[in-house]
Amino acid sequence: DTDDGLKLAAKFFQMSSGAFSHLRDKLVPLMQKVPTPDISPEVVAGLTLLMQAQAQECLVMKAIADKMKEKVTCRLAASASDMYSEAYKAMSSVNLKGTAWDKWTATCLAKQNFMNGMANFYESVNAKQSKAIGNELARLTEADKLMSDAVKQSGSNFDCKEFQSKVNRALAAAKKDNDFIYHERVPSAADLPVIGRAPMAKPTALPTELEGWSDVFTKLVPLNVQQAATMYASRRDHLVHLEVNKLKEATTQLNSVLNQMNLPAALEDLSGKEIPVSLLEKSAERHRKEISQEQD
Repeated sequence: DTDDGLKLAAKFFQMSSGAFSHLRDKLVPLMQKVPTPDISPEVVAGLTLLMQAQAQECLVMKAIADKMKEKVTCRLAASASDMYSEAYKAMSSVNLKGTAWDKWTATCLAKQNFMNGMANFYESVNAKQSKAIGNELARLTEADKLMSDAVKQSGSNFDCKEFQSKVNRALAAAKKDNDFIYHERVPSAADLPVIGRAPMAKPTALPTELEGWSDVFTKLVPLNVQQAATMYASRRDHLVHLEVNKLKEATTQLNSVLNQMNLPAALEDLSGKEIPVSLLEKSAERHRKEISQEQD
């Protein structure tokens, strides 16, 4: 409940709301199979709203701790009640009986009444400062009713009895003053003006790159792509093997032909300016054979 603790809690709740929102809008639609219940669109939507409502509640607690004006506090609390109401509606649509979800849903309803009761209490302070005693008494009566409901619904999930006692004391004092001094008419809750709103908590969008985090699935290849790559590699290796065998057969055939032609042994070195001696000898031998044939 420290100042830094409430600020940090509000920040992290808003980041959590943004993370669940990102999961709902960006990742769940890309799943090729039906998501498991814990990340179904309905569950993730409920968690998005729940995190946002808790962030708004932290801002209410900080406003009370900082002793801000009652007008600001009651508007923050009224917005927190609205957010818990939206979270309760979303979470009530999910059928996860027998799990912690039921407890969270009940807590949302209790928090909705608790924040609404708190908003009415601080609005009663505004009415008292404006000398609107009838409105003050009506607000305190409504706050007392809401706090009673919150106590019944909260069970052991959170403690709201201390604030209920505060409302009870203020209500008793206001009734006494009105009965003995002011004698003002007390309007019904439906006739009271609507409390203003100050929705400060919002889902924090995820950054494109999280500091100190790397995606472990970056190099993960989908199964169908992996199978196609394996088939391609197998086909490629087969074709390469066939071409290498053809090259080996052609090389063997060429060597055989060269051996039959006494090549390259039959080739003479023609480098230099003089006729090779071996060629001269062969020429002379050829010449002698021709002369011998003519003499015969």
